[in-house]
Amino acid sequence: KLNVDVPRAITEFESAAKEFELKEKLYRIIFRGKGLEFDKYRDYSPDEDATNIDWRASMRANKLIAKQYIEERDLNIVFAIDVSENMLLGSSAKLKCEYSAELVAALAHLMINANDKVGFVLFSDKVNQFIPPKGGNNQFYFLMDVLADPLTYGGSSNMKAMLDFLLDYLSESIDAVVIISDFIKA
Repeated sequence: KLNVDVPRAITEFESAAKEFELKEKLYRIIFRGKGLEFDKYRDYSPDEDATNIDWRASMRANKLIAKQYIEERDLNIVFAIDVSENMLLGSSAKLKCEYSAELVAALAHLMINANDKVGFVLFSDKVNQFIPPKGGNNQFYFLMDVLADPLTYGGSSNMKAMLDFLLDYLSESIDAVVIISDFIKA
């Protein structure tokens, strides 16, 4: 087994998220479902997307007003994880694949706890494995077991093959793709 400390990675990520209010910002900026159902008007915040501004309501109120929609949940998020042999290198206490596994663990834990579904594509010179998005702890533990297994890693890196697979086989039901790679020989 590789040196992947999942509990520590999750704890450190959650403590950093609390300190910097990262959890709320991450979901608001990156993974927020726009929603289709209007909920209410609210004051516009400078750290959000300007396309949310309702200019007519802002003119009437003499301040910037944004429309708020009911957020879509149950997002389907896919991690595209580089498992090529160059991920088995490292110049510090851990290998790149161990750091990436801990990053995926922290993000996947956050997403699954927000009732989103997580899937993954493992790629090297070809797509080695695809698991469609599912929710729940079993999916999380399966992903961690696969990423902690040294036999998962090997081969050269071919990002084009992974991107072609994603374009060909993933449906419109996928809301986001998170690519984890060192982008060497991509």
